Amino acid sequence: MLALILMGMEALGCIPLAIIFPAIFHWKVCTAPGGPQEGRIFTLDLAIAIFGMMAMVIAVITAVMKWVTADFSAAKCVPGN
Repeated sequence: MLALILMGMEALGCIPLAIIFPAIFHWKVCTAPGGPQEGRIFTLDLAIAIFGMMAMVIAVITAVMKWVTADFSAAKCVPGN
């Protein structure tokens, strides 16, 4: 059960923190007044952010599918085994 909760937290927390936010912050810094404003930077940052969003959607779908199909019944201890 804990593994399923952690999977959902990873999908909604870690992927944006590791992939999406750095690309958005880099884009904001580079397009700020006085910063380098190149079309290539925007395109690359946008592509990385879109990739991160797609990865997040796939991870959320996978986590939800595992939650739906999980067997939450408690394991039974059988003496002697």
